[in-house]
Amino acid sequence: MKNIAQRAVRALVAAAATVLLISSVPAAAQDGAVADDRTPVSRGETADTGDMAVLAAPGPEWVTMYPKHTDSLWTGNQNVDRCADVADNSQANGARVILWDCAFSNNQQWAGILTVDPTRGDLSYMFANRRTGKCMDVADNSMADGARVIQYNCHNGWNQQWEAIEVGDFLYQYKNRRTGKCLDVADSSTANGSALVQWTCHSGANQQWTSYIA
Repeated sequence: MKNIAQRAVRALVAAAATVLLISSVPAAAQDGAVADDRTPVSRGETADTGDMAVLAAPGPEWVTMYPKHTDSLWTGNQNVDRCADVADNSQANGARVILWDCAFSNNQQWAGILTVDPTRGDLSYMFANRRTGKCMDVADNSMADGARVIQYNCHNGWNQQWEAIEVGDFLYQYKNRRTGKCLDVADSSTANGSALVQWTCHSGANQQWTSYIA
């Protein structure tokens, strides 16, 4: 029975993608500080059926992922508007995930695939790239601060699973399930080409992410 339940959950996860519930825009846009037509999303929740969790809404939804410190809707600085990007449009395993000027291109679009641990009921996301179909991955299963975030064939390993922790209106930290460290822009850099890494979780804006419908 346990194997059957595990297969059922894996089938559910494989067939489903992120639960994204559309709501209003961040405070900076509401106040009229920045004119922008982006629509942010909230990470959805699941309904408890007793035996397993099921998705509360269908997907997938392709989004762009901005750290707060390079998101003009939060900062008001329209000269710096950068989001998570697969470097050089690469389709290779191991290609770096970096910051780059947001252009809403396919290599900057991600779908969060909701994953469920059938033994503990934990929920997390795998972020699949629209251009390549590969997932955000902590390179080499590293536990170290500063380990690079890359793309790799999606395999449902813990180093590809990210827990969404709400830290503000439409702002989330993404904590890696294997390491307990958070998705981070190295050195709080705002430059094109800045590395996405994992780092011990803290309250910095370079670890706070808003996703917008692409």
